[in-house]
Amino acid sequence: MKIDIGSDVPRLYVKLELGSGRGWGEASRPVQSGEVLIMERRLNEEAAGDSQDSGFTCPDCGGHSFTTVQHNDAFEYGAGDSPVTLHARVPVHCCDSCDFEFLGREGRLIKHEAVCRHLGLLTPTEIRSIRDSPGMSRTAFAEVTGFGEATLDRWENGVVIQNQEDNHYLRLLESPGILRSLNDP
Repeated sequence: MKIDIGSDVPRLYVKLELGSGRGWGEASRPVQSGEVLIMERRLNEEAAGDSQDSGFTCPDCGGHSFTTVQHNDAFEYGAGDSPVTLHARVPVHCCDSCDFEFLGREGRLIKHEAVCRHLGLLTPTEIRSIRDSPGMSRTAFAEVTGFGEATLDRWENGVVIQNQEDNHYLRLLESPGILRSLNDP
């Protein structure tokens, strides 16, 4: 089953009913299949923790107690005739009440970083590291580089993937002294 995981649109969480087994996934739009039940409730994006008291609410039954396990996930990226299968080890949260499984914010970010690596682009963690290495706030980094603060926030939080030109600019900013020279009048 193919599920589109476009990174720039809100996601719906899906529960897969495949024969006698249960699975999990994300979709950026309703999937055309009788095997998929679209869950209309969204997880609270602020609940980024992985413990039982993380603040997660199960999108299926409303439960608040979870077990988190690491899962080797193979997922398709791309569209048309040439999608590729990428692999990532992600934390999967399983509701202790109903056994519904879903990804939290951390799992989605890990998958996003796998896509970035596949495309040869900096990951959100690497972008944040470039900004953090000279100890710059997002506001200061935006003023020096000309990037918008909202754009930096979206890149650093894995909401969107930067284009190739911006990626080249960011890679130049990794070089020692470049940010300092841009900051000097």
